[in-house]
Amino acid sequence: MKQISHIIRIKKYKPFYELYDVVNNTIKFKKDFNDYKGKLESIRFARIVLSSALCVEGSRDLPMDKKNLKLNADEFFFDHTILSSRSELYFSPPSTENNQLKQFWLNKKDYSRFVKPILEILKNKAEYIMSEKSSFVIEKDKNIELSDGHISHIFKINKNGNIESQLTSQKHLNENNNFNDLFVNYEISNFPKIISNRKSNFSLILTFILLIFIFLNFLIVVPKFYPLLELRINYYLSDLKIKKIKNADEIISLDNVITKSLKREIPRFIINSNTFIEKLPSELLNNLVSFDFNSNSEIKITFKNYDLNQINNFINENKNLTIDTYLKNELLVMTIKGF
Repeated sequence: MKQISHIIRIKKYKPFYELYDVVNNTIKFKKDFNDYKGKLESIRFARIVLSSALCVEGSRDLPMDKKNLKLNADEFFFDHTILSSRSELYFSPPSTENNQLKQFWLNKKDYSRFVKPILEILKNKAEYIMSEKSSFVIEKDKNIELSDGHISHIFKINKNGNIESQLTSQKHLNENNNFNDLFVNYEISNFPKIISNRKSNFSLILTFILLIFIFLNFLIVVPKFYPLLELRINYYLSDLKIKKIKNADEIISLDNVITKSLKREIPRFIINSNTFIEKLPSELLNNLVSFDFNSNSEIKITFKNYDLNQINNFINENKNLTIDTYLKNELLVMTIKGF
């Protein structure tokens, strides 16, 4: 897992942002601020942590018959605990830990005001968005108190090994250094979180697929407009005896063969054939059905709707070559030797 360099704690009350360095997995307070502009550009990789006043992380026991429940990432499981409408909430995909279902949520307006602008600055330099309840390590028999403005929460490990929190009326004595000297929790696979760069990665995958599609279409379409290019591609595929790939070793082997062969000098008769193709009248090229090389330096051309006079004229103009013609299924096949 990539190590994070900073933690950005987002709060509901001023100062809205706290920035921490992460040194050897230990969290060190750096500064707090209300205006994030110009404060985050030097960050290499950060986790965004939401205060317990800004978001709520809920948990509920899973029934014995639903421990293997398949969770839908877009489903909200805590409608019964909220007063506002579900449509007003921004929530994480659910997760399970110690037979408990967990999920966190916050108001969409708060997300747009506090969180979204930070993501737009960090882009792919953001790890996850998490609640502070799951973001740091809590030792057994030790309480951690975190505050946001006048609201304070105490976090501790209960007898079942789960983290629980409760409101306290006591105000934190050093509220701007809430996370200072705590340890980052990297064991978060079973904790609720939002993958901040999911959309960007999905876009990259779509772009990659699109580029492959364009490249394949290039190989198919372009040679049709350039007969010599198609001729060369067909030559290499025939000469290298490319066949259906059945395993990865064959792919690697054929890749090596193709790479070496592309560095080879193109046979002289293929180069000479370029001049030959240029001599073909445009009327014959328009009626060309196929253009193939044989391994014995022989070219075979097939025409449809051919003009016999043009064929004869072409043969007479190239008496230095051995040209034979025959009919096959109403198509005229011309074989040429002597390159």
